[in-house]
Amino acid sequence: MLDALHEELNLRSKKPFIANPEGRKDNLHLAYEFWANYLRRNWSFMTFLMYGQMKEERVCKVCNHSVIQYQPYMMLSLPVPNSNLIVVQIVAHVLPQEVNMVLDDIE
Repeated sequence: MLDALHEELNLRSKKPFIANPEGRKDNLHLAYEFWANYLRRNWSFMTFLMYGQMKEERVCKVCNHSVIQYQPYMMLSLPVPNSNLIVVQIVAHVLPQEVNMVLDDIE
């Protein structure tokens, strides 16, 4: 239901294909680039209230090649712990001015 509300309120009527970045960049710069690409196609107040971005890293067991991607999410499923204590690390970053300038160029 929330996803349907986001689609109705999305101000991006044209959603061109945008290739995700490749290459070995630092994680923070790569995360900003993935998020900026996501915002080029999805711009609603739901995005800013309810969405986040999760880092996904895959490593080949044969050649040790790794691929890092950042996936948008609206909800996270967390396991119910057996004990009374669970530690969850959450890291939040504020978008730097450079990303805001990139987003200003978007129609």
